Amino acid sequence: MATASIPAKSAAQRSYLSYNKHRSGQTGSFLLPDSSQVWLNANTELQYRQDFQQNRVIILSEGEAFFEVKPDKAHPFTIRTSYGVMTRVLGTSFNVKAYQRLKKVEVAVRTGKVTVAQDQRKFSILERGKLISCRADRSQQLRQLPNADENRPMAAGRMDSGRRQLGRMATAGIQLLPHQSGNPEPRHPVGPVEC
Repeated sequence: MATASIPAKSAAQRSYLSYNKHRSGQTGSFLLPDSSQVWLNANTELQYRQDFQQNRVIILSEGEAFFEVKPDKAHPFTIRTSYGVMTRVLGTSFNVKAYQRLKKVEVAVRTGKVTVAQDQRKFSILERGKLISCRADRSQQLRQLPNADENRPMAAGRMDSGRRQLGRMATAGIQLLPHQSGNPEPRHPVGPVEC
């Protein structure tokens, strides 16, 4: 009789939490461990480590998320997406859109400032009302948003702005999933990040 064993998860695999916004047309919000608020649009997948308060790095594999970041100068808040795009902040509110089918990443700032880099080359500091598009071909386009107030959670409050805790996430269609592969990186490579 042959027996099969299931390999144990590595420490790196156990240290990541995955949030998967899996249904079209559904949105939701939740608080991160550092009390920063995140609103997820439909079909959005993001990951962060269990030690998030010390290592505030989000991997946005797919989709769109709006962040209201709690300031913490000792622990910068970083978003990693596809095409080597990295957004770093100390405290602000901003939107990141990274749907793979669009072949670009967009970062738009509602309040404060963010630094945006692609392939570890810093190329822009965005302030309120600015948007940058970083394309797969590594070209960038910077523009002014017509109305900075429109850059709120998924435009005009279509997202639930309630402060849901993790225990209530299931009612919003968000699932808490353990990372399954041997590599804690997203499906689409996003490159290394400096923390």
